[in-house]
Amino acid sequence: RTGTSTLTTEKASDTRFWDKVDKSGECWVWCAAVDLKGYGRFSVGTSHKNNGERRNSMVAAHRYAWELERGPIPPGIFVLHACDNPPCVRATHLFLGTNTDNIRDMHAKGRNTQSRPEMRGSKHFAAKLTEADVLEIRNLLAAGRTYRLIANAYGVNKSNIAHIARGRNWKWLTN
Repeated sequence: RTGTSTLTTEKASDTRFWDKVDKSGECWVWCAAVDLKGYGRFSVGTSHKNNGERRNSMVAAHRYAWELERGPIPPGIFVLHACDNPPCVRATHLFLGTNTDNIRDMHAKGRNTQSRPEMRGSKHFAAKLTEADVLEIRNLLAAGRTYRLIANAYGVNKSNIAHIARGRNWKWLTN
């Protein structure tokens, strides 16, 4: 195989990474692909599936930024945001912690829906259903409709319907 060394490839990835960041504000905002929660996603090249087919390897942009600026992340450790801004990749706004630290940080900053009812239901940033939808879904479930049929009608995954049926999601909403 001919071509560039790993070091050259890493430098190219580093440049490509920073080209996708807006450093004009206090937070350095990731301006490329993001996941459903707003965290940046960065392709770090390719890897191979079991059948030899190539695929991109996507990583969290804030974790990649941490490693660029501060070094390796120990196994099982999270990279947390002091600024609470998911697309931020500025290393001075990031800190390392465990899952427990992440949960404590969430509660301390009031980001959980249990401590902030104004974030529940259709007011949540990721909500696809309204309160009226959930009440109608419960009626459809009581009438014997299948999870798949209901999920297709509302444009959600059937696991969402299963969680509603079992009282795991929207349990605070009463008829």
